[in-house]
Amino acid sequence: MEATHDIKRPSRMSLALGLAILGLPLAALMALPVRQARAAFPGRNGKIVYERQLGFGPIHIFATNPEGSHRRRLTHNRRRDFAPAFSANGKRIAFERFGDIAVMRANGSNPHRVTRSGFLDSSPAFTPDGRIVFSRVTNGEDIYVMHADGSHRHRLTHSGDCASPAVSPNGRRIAFGRFRGIWVMRADGSHQRRVDRLGGRPNYSPHGKRITFDRHFRGIWVMRADGSHTHRLTERDGDSDPAFSPNGKRIVFYRGNPQQIWVMRADGSHQHPVTHGRADSGEPDWGVRH
Repeated sequence: MEATHDIKRPSRMSLALGLAILGLPLAALMALPVRQARAAFPGRNGKIVYERQLGFGPIHIFATNPEGSHRRRLTHNRRRDFAPAFSANGKRIAFERFGDIAVMRANGSNPHRVTRSGFLDSSPAFTPDGRIVFSRVTNGEDIYVMHADGSHRHRLTHSGDCASPAVSPNGRRIAFGRFRGIWVMRADGSHQRRVDRLGGRPNYSPHGKRITFDRHFRGIWVMRADGSHTHRLTERDGDSDPAFSPNGKRIVFYRGNPQQIWVMRADGSHQHPVTHGRADSGEPDWGVRH
């Protein structure tokens, strides 16, 4: 894990703040899985969206073409905006805004919060029908689903150690991280089962047959959706937050110190950076072209 320039650090700092507000001990923070969420929807490859931070300054959300051109900043306030996730049609982005879930258009316009619970809401991921799956910290961290306007909220897990929800492209399954690996459940929260004992931050391939994930900063891995045929794609410790491209042929992830966005083929070959410079970049998602 990159200790000196870790863009995850502000997320954990905000989580600690949220826990303090809730009256929860700091030990509860350390027991929770590291959070990230997305869903890969099939289509033509569009833009990559990610979070970016220089030093200990604000975190903003940026978008770029897959080769790194036409980078554009999407958020402009002094709050910390992170964990961006595209909708199925690529026209909207859900993200975390300092403990709440927010939604904006893909060009950065009309940003607005859809939760104001007083808890810590994080890791949003769109379903194919436009709802949002996310995690919430109360007495632990669990997964919820709601309409995109924040209404009709429903809790899916109850164990207190669930995070990083990733929705399958057909919307029938949700993969998520727990303290002991990657689990999969039906979209209504039933039939929960573990498919990997060491991984986290799962992300489905566009056709739902594979899941890419990291193993606690020990490289990027891929497996079949049932947990079989697991193999490692990258050999560098610190590689994290993988997400499939909409056509399924590439995977975006972050690497390095400072952290940068990288892209590789889905078999792990042809790895190359997309972002450069002194700022840390992380938590990428790849949207469909629209």
